Amino acid sequence: MYFLYASRRPLRTLGWLASVAGLAFALAAFWLLPLLSAWGWTTPYDDPWITVGLRNIFPPFLWPLMGAALAGAIWTLLLARRAGGPDHRLMFLLHAAVVGMALAAAGPALGIIDVRFVPFAQLALCLVGAVTLGLALQRLAAPDLAALALVLLALVHADWHSRVLRSWIDWNYTGLEAKELWPAFAEVAQRLRGTVSDPRVAVEYNAAHERAGSIRMYETLPLFSGRSTLEGVYNQASLQTHAIYFLASELDATSPNPFRKREYSQFDTESALRHLRLFDVGQVVALSDRLVASLSARPEAHQVARVPPYYVYDIEGAGGGYVEPLAFEPVRSSWRGWRDKSYRWFTRKPLSGPHLVFTDDPRFTLTEKDEWLAPPEVPLPAGVQAQAQLKDEAITVTTNRVGHPLLVKVSYHPRWKAEGADGPYLVSPALMMIIPRQMTVRLTYARTMADHLGLLLTGVALVAGTAAQARRWRLRAQPRPVPENVPPIPLDDCADMPAPTRRWGAVIPAAFLLACIGARLATLRPVARNPMPLYESASRAYGAGRFADAAEYARHALDQGAQAPLRAELLCLRGESLLRASQARLAAQAFQDVLAQPGPNPYVAQALFGLMQARAADGDTENARAARDQLLRDFAASPWANRARSVSP
Repeated sequence: MYFLYASRRPLRTLGWLASVAGLAFALAAFWLLPLLSAWGWTTPYDDPWITVGLRNIFPPFLWPLMGAALAGAIWTLLLARRAGGPDHRLMFLLHAAVVGMALAAAGPALGIIDVRFVPFAQLALCLVGAVTLGLALQRLAAPDLAALALVLLALVHADWHSRVLRSWIDWNYTGLEAKELWPAFAEVAQRLRGTVSDPRVAVEYNAAHERAGSIRMYETLPLFSGRSTLEGVYNQASLQTHAIYFLASELDATSPNPFRKREYSQFDTESALRHLRLFDVGQVVALSDRLVASLSARPEAHQVARVPPYYVYDIEGAGGGYVEPLAFEPVRSSWRGWRDKSYRWFTRKPLSGPHLVFTDDPRFTLTEKDEWLAPPEVPLPAGVQAQAQLKDEAITVTTNRVGHPLLVKVSYHPRWKAEGADGPYLVSPALMMIIPRQMTVRLTYARTMADHLGLLLTGVALVAGTAAQARRWRLRAQPRPVPENVPPIPLDDCADMPAPTRRWGAVIPAAFLLACIGARLATLRPVARNPMPLYESASRAYGAGRFADAAEYARHALDQGAQAPLRAELLCLRGESLLRASQARLAAQAFQDVLAQPGPNPYVAQALFGLMQARAADGDTENARAARDQLLRDFAASPWANRARSVSP
């Protein structure tokens, strides 16, 4: 776009740029077209990643080159009139740096991690600095020798000021086998040896993985064991990303939680085990003392291996297969807002029995009544059996009952095609559902029209480019006749060219840069959310005795950004509702959250009384008595203390 700034014929320049871009796109269309056509079936990263600051955008390590770049920019602009215009080599690279920064600014709006564009901008600035130094050295008597000395000086500077690179190189290139925990990790991988048809393995996120080679070492388990895991190396590649990170927050003592706009869970192995079954996880690899102690105390978790610091647990009843007959009739939900509805379904505690199916197909007669509440439960006939065999990009499903909906525990994508079944349909949480028309169903991850069109475009571009180049070579090889008696055109006549039309080409790059900045400003604007309608719905549901519904409304009102003192009131309302819905453990957690709210907090006494009741209902007499004692000690004159005196925990 830089060539549009001073173009005498902007339309011609724009056409040339479009042809170059079109050819580049066609050459890469075999990959780009399928990527763009399926962009909506990835998880956008729409949170700002960069913490804007001088040292983040302009690291001290690069200050010498960036200082030279600044000097070069000032120099070429100040001397532009005297030199007949700025040095376009410098200006082109400066424009590239500005575009890189603009794309970084627009990253959240594009759904791409913004920091990915920053190195391009930094590289362009460094090149500006290098060009500036090169131009300056040309004025010396021995420019080549001076340039060599400058390169050597740059190497010394880089080595002296490196804080990460040398240790990173040493760590990486010594190999995994040299790492402290590699023998233990390799043994765990060997004990988990299997194929993609075996149940998945969940590995706790923990800093101890660093001693085995990398903090992300658990992502390499499929390579070393042949088994599938929950995590992938690229967060945006799957629809399951938000659900997987929520599960990680339940299972891990410390979880990464990179998507800031999503609400995550506290440590909760009981809920995590339900979610693990939903993803056909058969084994859990634990590292932290907290998770090890929690799993060891649960009857459905059995320790089968201990290779310090790794503990491997088999989960009883989990890993039942990648296909499961639905116990409840799927509930039809509209496509509008399906991501948020799916996430609300997955994060509901306790987990809902019926799945939401996102479709407009009228054959699904059971419909969603209220997107904020658990879907209605209509049991389906029992006694259905189904098995799945996974291979590369293919799933073979067998069942004993045709027409019964089956949940396939693989992430949905439009590329999946079913032979012998209706579907696949997208169901919460972004899994697949099929309705078999025969006993054996085959799902294949197939090519789409975008793949075929992309391959065609790339093939046409290669053939056309080869033919054009061959023609150019042929013409160049032919002798050209020398015209006779044609006088040369005097160079002075070039000054008689007509004046250029109005140069409007700069409007296009300027509009692009402004659009990128505007996109960033739009993402920084807080989303207007009003928790009051959901709060009122929760109050009405509680008054009507629909305590489970009241708890759900209160949960979503909290997610809408309720602030104190409304937040504490909503937590109390949710706790009271859960307590009356026989969910004592979840009620205790809600009351505990009230106590963690910053002061002044007028709901502490009520929360202590509710916590006493919830702990007692959950069989935790010791903590119930502790809550009662704190209530009587700190709020002796309150009505809640009077009620507590008449209750024996």
